[in-house]
Amino acid sequence: MTDDAKTVINLLGFGRKNALSRASLAAMTDMTDRKVRRAIESARRDGLIIISAEDGSGYYFSNDLDEIERQYRIDHARAMALLYRLKTMRKMLRKAGRV
Repeated sequence: MTDDAKTVINLLGFGRKNALSRASLAAMTDMTDRKVRRAIESARRDGLIIISAEDGSGYYFSNDLDEIERQYRIDHARAMALLYRLKTMRKMLRKAGRV
């Protein structure tokens, strides 16, 4: 996990009521918005479950299975959309003998 990720996760609390926006996290850490997004992604890749609030209010930790399921479904849909988008490129590259 990156140092930036450690900094960000130390600020996150549990539950929606403790959600922190990326703008707030950026201000609190003196990081850019992009750096905060990368830090959150780094923490998630290291296995931390960080929820994105439905109402856009920010990020937080949760043990609530309904919230975790909602985040799972959102992330799964994004992943599938990306894979579907790659399908056409893969076909073209295979045809050209590149993949």
